[in-house]
Amino acid sequence: MPDAQNILFLLTDQHRLDAVSCYADTPCRTPSLDTLAEEGVRFENAYCPCPVCTPSRASLLTGEFPHNHGMTENAGNEGCSIHAVPDRPDLLPRRLDDAGYDLGYTGKWHLCPASDDVFGVDVPQRVPSDLGFRGHDIPGHGDGGWQTGPYRKYLDDQGYTLEFDMLDDHPGGRAGVVEAPTSATVPAYLADHTISLLEEFQDRDSPFCLLHSFWGPHEPYYPSREFYEQYADVEIPPWPTADWPAEDIPGVHHNRLSERAQTAAWEEWAEVVRHYYAFAAMIDSQIGRILEYLETSGLAAETLVVFAADHGETLGSHGGLVDKGFHHFEEIMNVPLIVRFPDGQWKNTTRSELVSLLDLYPTFLEAASIDADTTDRYGQSLYTLLEDDGTEWRDAVGMEFHGLGGISHSQRTIRTNDLKYGYNPGLRDELYDLSLDPAETQNLVDNPAYETELEEMRDHLRAWQAETDDSLPSPGDPIY
Repeated sequence: MPDAQNILFLLTDQHRLDAVSCYADTPCRTPSLDTLAEEGVRFENAYCPCPVCTPSRASLLTGEFPHNHGMTENAGNEGCSIHAVPDRPDLLPRRLDDAGYDLGYTGKWHLCPASDDVFGVDVPQRVPSDLGFRGHDIPGHGDGGWQTGPYRKYLDDQGYTLEFDMLDDHPGGRAGVVEAPTSATVPAYLADHTISLLEEFQDRDSPFCLLHSFWGPHEPYYPSREFYEQYADVEIPPWPTADWPAEDIPGVHHNRLSERAQTAAWEEWAEVVRHYYAFAAMIDSQIGRILEYLETSGLAAETLVVFAADHGETLGSHGGLVDKGFHHFEEIMNVPLIVRFPDGQWKNTTRSELVSLLDLYPTFLEAASIDADTTDRYGQSLYTLLEDDGTEWRDAVGMEFHGLGGISHSQRTIRTNDLKYGYNPGLRDELYDLSLDPAETQNLVDNPAYETELEEMRDHLRAWQAETDDSLPSPGDPIY
């Protein structure tokens, strides 16, 4: 176990793998994250516990799946069982606080509703300061941060005025170019806030854990003019699944479809992707500012740096899907995860093991030298994986989905090295061979050649459900 280390956790929102250039052959350039990967460990097969903001973020603080901690949908929405992150002694910030850590928070929270009245029920607005953090206290989603009080005050204090050149009548989410300096944007404001917290913490004797949470590149996609111009004339090749007939696939629920999204020409989607890539690149530049401050201040030598996304983004893939949820595809579940260790250990390493974001909870505890028993949790410390090449690691990773936007829809997903099984209770299941079909376009669930593999994957799912106390009926069980 290492000596207690500082922890800097950089979290982005709805970040596709192809918007991180060290992960893909992509027009999107993210030099700061590329450098971080060169200095640390890049995990190729990292998965979110749930491809929705609140459930995934609550899992990071609890070390549990949504069906355990209860935040099963976005806070304030009908499908969420618990609307405020549970304050318990085993919550990550409580454990770190007990160990003498200073705690800081920047940006998006989304672990309580914007209002304390949810469907006529009084719900606590449990913000970061209620859990021991100093820094931002912004309940609800925050709508990208652009209308939040602290950011609007920052604009006023700096004398900035924002204008947006909006992309109108297109198939994706809100997109536009910010006609102001990059320093006037939300990502730059958040970087300023984190750097100010780092300045505070470096003068203290105690270690710190600072959680920096960007709102982007989640929609609205609002890059500054400086960054949009870098992509304005870049050719965006179509997704391999751009023409996939999503609405014609029998027995499967692809809710995130619209006629406009499905019938749009690729160049319309390409322009949305340009805004998304430019936004991701702008966020990368602000990550670079934070990492540069770590270096110049001398903090880098004693700070564990983790970069991850809470989940991915469809962005028109699979025949015009938008947003996330309601399916099992890699673009929303396979997330970037890069870890840089303060002593340069495992520098410029790539690992292909199946990793879950739930592995970060025990990893942070180990980095903090907290001797905590996590045997009742799914996650395993990444130190265990990296320190012992012979360690027994999982051969399958599980994910779940409970619905979005007031639409309940239970799904469970299991991924092994080559296969992905999607369990859709009451509907048709899905099975993909990722070694032959990485784009996940051929459902093999009824293919007799995969009969044995299908049953093995269902066994993996049953084992995962038993391990995590998931009460959803297993494949083959009666649903009613």
